[in-house]
Amino acid sequence: MAIIFDWENYWAFEYSSGPNVELSYVDQVHRYYAAWFRKNVAVDMIPDHLSARELEKYDVVFAPVLMMVKPGVAEAIEQFVQNGGTFVTTFLSGISDEHDNVVMGGYPGPFRRMCGIWAEEIDALPPKKSLRIQFGSQQVSGSLVANCSHLEGAQSLATYDDDVFYKGSPVVSVNTFGEGAAYYVGTVLDEKGMDALVDRIIAAHQLPFYPSPDGVEITVRTYGDDQLYFVLNHTAEKQKVNTARFAGRQNILNAAIIDEETILEPHDVLIIRS
Repeated sequence: MAIIFDWENYWAFEYSSGPNVELSYVDQVHRYYAAWFRKNVAVDMIPDHLSARELEKYDVVFAPVLMMVKPGVAEAIEQFVQNGGTFVTTFLSGISDEHDNVVMGGYPGPFRRMCGIWAEEIDALPPKKSLRIQFGSQQVSGSLVANCSHLEGAQSLATYDDDVFYKGSPVVSVNTFGEGAAYYVGTVLDEKGMDALVDRIIAAHQLPFYPSPDGVEITVRTYGDDQLYFVLNHTAEKQKVNTARFAGRQNILNAAIIDEETILEPHDVLIIRS
């Protein structure tokens, strides 16, 4: 799992005058990182100039608000998706080239064919306004920005559910491209919406994830043939954690046998060898 962060894109985005003063490139990257962190799935932060071969080590690559697309970037991502990877991008991606000149031919620019969608219009929503969104069986919301988009081969996963102007338009879509898939997100999804998107990608790729209470992180590190699981309570309160998957193994910090449920003391740590 990887998220693209590009400094030139950050500078271009942060020093532009629109579309919404509350919209921040760093905040958007953080939101996607946090969605995976809540599932305890490790995420790498990567630059935008990796080749398709370098991207192939990842199942999924995210590029939120990648407004500025430099030469070779779209081609590498297309090849990555054609070879079976999954790419996720959002509103305001593919807007300009490396000189910050507008890309002609409709948005999301060089990602349009791969994403199978045309973003006709990008609207800035009024402060504190949100739009209801139907995402499968769940009702979520979007804010700050709303795309008016048209499917060009993609499948709609979520649509606007209120406001006459937006109602029924696709918000989240997925397009099969080669052996892979490209997702497009047309608004700032709330936490529930982000979780719905992540859950779908986890199910599609059968990715391992580790549910835990808020503030408890479970991560794994591989050393040769060994895997070490770290269970960390980042909170100042006791936390009950389901540790059934580790039952019968030892906490290598104190040799205690792990039960199916474990009470972690404030800021406590378990380290378990698989």
